[in-house]
Order: sequence, then structure tokens, then C-alpha cells
Amino acid sequence: MSNTNQEGYHDRLAQVKGILKRYDLQSAKITPLAYDESQSFPYNNFIYKLELANPIQRKTLNEQGFSRYFTSGDLSENISSFILRMSNPRAFGMNTNSFRLQNEVASMPLETSEDLSWMLMEYKKGIPLDEHFHSQPMQLKEGLISQISDLLAGLECCQLPQGITSHCGLSIDSYGHILSAQMTTVRGGPWTTYDAVWKARLLNELQEAGKSSIIDSWKPNGVSKRLDLFINDGVSNVLSSANVASQEVKLIHGDLTMNNILVDPSTNQLTALLDFDFSCITHPAHEFFLSLHDLGCNVGGLDDEDSTKGLLPEALYSGNFDSDGPEEGKDLWTYSKILNASMSKRGTRRPSDFPGIRELHHLAAIERLICPFQLSVPFMIEQMSEKKLAEARIEAETFLVAQLEYFGY
Repeated sequence: MSNTNQEGYHDRLAQVKGILKRYDLQSAKITPLAYDESQSFPYNNFIYKLELANPIQRKTLNEQGFSRYFTSGDLSENISSFILRMSNPRAFGMNTNSFRLQNEVASMPLETSEDLSWMLMEYKKGIPLDEHFHSQPMQLKEGLISQISDLLAGLECCQLPQGITSHCGLSIDSYGHILSAQMTTVRGGPWTTYDAVWKARLLNELQEAGKSSIIDSWKPNGVSKRLDLFINDGVSNVLSSANVASQEVKLIHGDLTMNNILVDPSTNQLTALLDFDFSCITHPAHEFFLSLHDLGCNVGGLDDEDSTKGLLPEALYSGNFDSDGPEEGKDLWTYSKILNASMSKRGTRRPSDFPGIRELHHLAAIERLICPFQLSVPFMIEQMSEKKLAEARIEAETFLVAQLEYFGY
């Protein structure tokens, strides 16, 4: 199987060197990070650690053409290590009409070129939290989870830029003003209401399902017609009946997992929250459909993937973790219990604090079932026999129909 990430490898490296030369920055070392040559799935971004021969200051960057309008904050003094990230245009599931880098910077120096879009960030020390967390005793795990609840509290308290009132992605104009734009993961928008976001998300998935000869837009057995009816008429009714605050918007990270958090293992202190590629402005409950899978606080999963056999989702709906929890999936239960208690202590809203969280969970399940990963991504399909594909399609359709029936469609 060919490695799509290796295509253009030397061209990307030449672009990195060209960027350094353009701004008269001398590099002592360029190191690709989080890169596996054997990975067949296209990376969302290509990441390089740049170690400069001499430390650099903010004044120097300004003199060399880095506009203050395109930076998210002041750099530390005399730093010599940076991260340069390039967006991969081949990444799956990304909206090509969005401003990916501008969205990330606005949520967090930015420059574009005739090659791959790129951004330069200050290098932060630490290792991915998921490489450190699981080997720690429970007392230290509790301290780490407590710090994650601080991150969630910070996101919820984040003041949106003036004029940003819709469900949207972000961009930056030539004067440095942050503007509403399309989200990086959903075509269309901005949208004034949350139900409009959900309709767009479901329609996006249905359009992708039409590209798969295996799914064929769910036309067989009339499922496609039921989906059309639900999207057009059902979504708004569901959110209205569940008293979901459709116009409330906050900044969400969209991929808040331990792999996107850095920790200093010598102090057990978190040092950075990374990768705002999927960040957007939308209903704050949506964070719990996209993030926190590895801490048992994601309510967007499917029931067949739930090792707790429904106990954890019910606890997330209610906020009640009084029981000892299940034997299978006990670690996730424990982490979720700690995180929910820590969020409650800080006054940060948990899943159970949002009206309609159960109905929103079922909406998230429908979204994932419309275009299942294993039935739509070519390299996944290539690994399955015709029999396995047929069985997987039947199983996905069964689950999808069950979710539609939950809402009466």
C-alpha cells in the first residue's frame, strides 16, 4: 500500500528551508515530529521542530516581515526552538472552503504562500499526556485531570471577539480583525442557530455517503428518504422539544484529547494545549461530542462502542456517578467521575448541565452512522472482503435505522 504522506516529502522540506531563508533565519536542525513513514492514513498536518542557530526576539521577527496582525501573542524572549506546521490539503473530512490556519490562529504568526499553508509557533517543552498519564498512580492522575478541567473552564470563559455571534469558524483579515468564516470540518455557514448547524453536519455526511458505492446514500430500503425527512423536519423539532439553547455560542477546541496536551513529566504540570485545527464557535455542549474520548467524557459515541454497556452514558446524562461503575471500562468510568466532579467544583458545565444532552447524543450517533469510516475511506474498503463489507453495511444500516426510530422517523 502506498504511503500518501511520503509523496511530496522532499518538496515540503525544501519549502521549510525556503521559509527560513526568506526570513534570514539560520537553522541548526530540522526535525519532523509525529511522523511515521509507514502511516497510510493522510496526516492532517505536517509538523517540524526548527532549532535555530541563534536565538530570536520579537523585534527581529517584526523587522523580517512577520506582521503583528498575524500573531496570536507575544513570544518569549530569546527563543531558538519553534514548531512549523503545514496544513495537508489531502486530509480527510476537512472543508476546503474554510481558512484552516486562520481559524487556528484566531482561536490561538501566520503566513501563506504558493505552496502549503503554514504557521510558526513557539516550541513548548513537554511530552504528549497520553504517553505519561497511564503509568501514573491514581493520585497524580487526579491532579492531571484537575488541570484538564481548568482547560475546559478557560475555554468556556473565553470572551469571543466583537461581532462573532454565530455558529462559525474563524478567519483574519489584512488588518488583524477576527471574522466569522466557514468551519474547517463542515461546508457552509456561518449559521445563526444550532439546529442549522446540525442540519448542515448531517447533510455533509449524506453528501459524503453518496461518494461511496458501498453506502450509495442509503437509497436501498428507503433509508435515504427517512433521513431527508428527519433532516428537513425532525432536527429543529428535536432541539426545540429538548429546550436546547440554539443560539448560545462559545469557543470549543474540537479535538481535546490527551494526545493534544503536553505535560512536563518531571513536575506533572501541563505545559500546552495543542492543535486547534478543528476549533470553532458553536454550542458549548458540542465539545463533548468531539473531545475527551480518552477521559470518558465524550457523549458522541455509538452504543456498540461503549464498553460500559450504557452505564457511562447514563451517568453523563444525569451527572450521577454514585455507583461503583462497571467492571469493564472501569478506568474510563473513574476518569469521567473525577473530571465531572472537578468541573462541577469549578462551576464549569458538564454534559449533564445541558438540557437535551440525551437527544443531542442520538443526533451525534446519526451523524457518525450516515457515513461510517470503514465504509467510505478507500484504504479501509480495500482491506475488507466483499462479504465483510456487506456485513458491515447491514450492521451500520441497522444502527442507523434504530437511531431514526428513536426520534420517530
